[in-house]
Amino acid sequence: DWLRKTLERELTPEQKAAFEKMVPVEENTGEEVVLYFRAKAVNTGSVPRYAYFRTLTFNQWTRPKIGFDGATGFSSYSSGRVFCVSRMNGQPLPQEEMAVLLQPGEAADMEFFFPHAPISVERARKLARQDFDRRLAECRKYWQAKLDVGTRYHLPEPRINDMVQAGLLHLDLTHYGLEPDGTLAPAVGVYGPIGSESAPIIQFLDSMGRHHQAERCLQFFLDQQRDNGF
Repeated sequence: DWLRKTLERELTPEQKAAFEKMVPVEENTGEEVVLYFRAKAVNTGSVPRYAYFRTLTFNQWTRPKIGFDGATGFSSYSSGRVFCVSRMNGQPLPQEEMAVLLQPGEAADMEFFFPHAPISVERARKLARQDFDRRLAECRKYWQAKLDVGTRYHLPEPRINDMVQAGLLHLDLTHYGLEPDGTLAPAVGVYGPIGSESAPIIQFLDSMGRHHQAERCLQFFLDQQRDNGF
């Protein structure tokens, strides 16, 4: 809804029509982006301790009608489509919220897999069989390859060095578009591109050797330029 309202203010009728044609295609893709989450609790004390876990849910103000199946670890809407798959130590999470008694030195892992859009039960079963460590290794390899392109640098303070690199990858996430070419929308947060805030982002990309990416971001403003200067 937010995106539609923004587009109503910024797009021409022709651009709006093109956008409306894209919506059903984007909403019915054969694949979904998935957030893989793991929380590990380790008892480092000398006596038994409880570890408290709770899987993904809605807050009390926006909570729709949902259900949780302890046999599968599936969280689903009333339509039956699954919006989260949860596991405890590799097995289906038996309930949404639970406490696990850990002996000294003992550990417990809770994982949930959160698809970008709800999926069918059949696809949820396949998602439940995913290997978290394998996906973590793939994720690290993917983003490290992103950092290996362009300017290489090293700052003496590890924390600042990591923050700069994370910021560079964050920009890669928030710039909407299709790879490897075409226009990119250099979004700066919850709202769309804006000259005053997108400009330093584009300059940073250029200074980091991401010249092609910076050029694609500049193209956004050229694409949006109208005869009246807006």
